[in-house]
Amino acid sequence: SYAQMVTTASLQTGSSQLSYVVYRSLRRMTEVAFRYQMTGNSSYGDNAKNLLMTMVNYLTPTGDKAYLTATYPCSLALTFDWVYPLLSPSERATVVSELEAWVTTMTGGSNGWASYSSYQAAVDNHSLAWCTGIAFSLMAIEGDSSYPNLQGVVAQNMQMLHDGWLDAVSPDGSIDEAYGYANYGNLYSMNAGVAAINCGYGDWMAGTNVLRVPRWLSASTAG
Repeated sequence: SYAQMVTTASLQTGSSQLSYVVYRSLRRMTEVAFRYQMTGNSSYGDNAKNLLMTMVNYLTPTGDKAYLTATYPCSLALTFDWVYPLLSPSERATVVSELEAWVTTMTGGSNGWASYSSYQAAVDNHSLAWCTGIAFSLMAIEGDSSYPNLQGVVAQNMQMLHDGWLDAVSPDGSIDEAYGYANYGNLYSMNAGVAAINCGYGDWMAGTNVLRVPRWLSASTAG
């Protein structure tokens, strides 16, 4: 809930950017940015903005870790959108360049046994993560980016997500993969679905069962 969200955030580092404390720092950054959106309190906005710029300098875009490609650039993109008025033109350009680099590395990413280009649809946690990260990041920077065929790339990845939701989500909301992958798969991909609606790309979740995943997951893991 809102009351449980942090009021300040800072970068915590581990042995590498793969550390859970880095992920936690990004999550807290989005919580503070959300507080700014809800209240207009500049202390929240400045904290989130400063951490955003720190994260951009700290993180190295990668396509090799599908989990990261869903959560890391999406956290950057969401914070960018929420604190946009506080960013200078040069800061906006820096974040846009970073997110474009994430998209480029994701489209060429490999996890050792498959790559983004090997998928026709997003049907597992890897492909769902790549498609979510690509579409979400590009939608956030659309007004500031000259990324080649940006709208076409967004539509392509939303189509892959839609096809995956049709294939991998049962009528009761259950998914083909185990619970441990849910947050990095169908559940997380709904962020891209909501963003597409808000950004004028249409409702790609319509006609699928993906909105039933949270209830299935909660019921299946209760107790």
